[in-house]
Amino acid sequence: MKKIISLLFLVALSSCDQNHSNEKFEKKTVENKYSLSVPESLGVTTELNDQASLQLQNQFDEFYVIVIDELKSDFLNAIENNLLTQHQISMDITMRL
Repeated sequence: MKKIISLLFLVALSSCDQNHSNEKFEKKTVENKYSLSVPESLGVTTELNDQASLQLQNQFDEFYVIVIDELKSDFLNAIENNLLTQHQISMDITMRL
């Protein structure tokens, strides 16, 4: 009886170790703007971010993907306005050391 319980315990432990090396990917295209290759295990959702043009999730693996569209210039302006330039980051790191 102890051998059967031990065997079941080992099977349960080994099933928790998920090997994703054989996972298949699929191409997701959004409005002919871009495409991504993502694992087939991801499902479409609308609950992650209201601004995202693509939202995918696998709740079991706790794996999520969101894509938010914005102009490169807007992105760069947001970084500069929030003082997140490379120089500022370097200064912050240097000052903390």
